[in-house]
Amino acid sequence: MTVAERSAHWQGIIDKQAASGKRAAAYCGEEHIHAGRFYFWHRRFNEHQPSPPGFLEVVSRRSAESSSGICI
Repeated sequence: MTVAERSAHWQGIIDKQAASGKRAAAYCGEEHIHAGRFYFWHRRFNEHQPSPPGFLEVVSRRSAESSSGICI
């Protein structure tokens, strides 16, 4: 199996786990997947995700509870 094939295989497993709505450990147990390998590949794919921006937009919304208009 080539690196690309192995990567596609594990991406499919990770996508199925996410779509299942189950926690990773439960999904791995039910599907007889080695949890350590699952987490290895999960981390590997997440390392290549772009980082979210360092700032968040704050939108002012006046409410009865907040005199400043900012809710966090």
